[in-house]
Amino acid sequence: MIPQTVEHWWLTFSIMVLPPDAPQVQHNEMRRAFYAGVWAALTAGRNIIGPQDISEEEGVQIMESWWQECRQFQRDVAEGR
Repeated sequence: MIPQTVEHWWLTFSIMVLPPDAPQVQHNEMRRAFYAGVWAALTAGRNIIGPQDISEEEGVQIMESWWQECRQFQRDVAEGR
């Protein structure tokens, strides 16, 4: 089952990336950035399905390009870039 809350995603992410001794300010700022990223993605997705003149095919292409961009970012991070 897919987690149903952004908070769940945040907690899972934070466990993976924040060191146990991270200062509270780092925790707070990372949480804000995480939620801002989710908000940006949701807003962008809503813009695709909104009243614009974007076909379903164009919307799929846009989302696929976002997927590819994020996958490349993931690879870059894994390789230390």
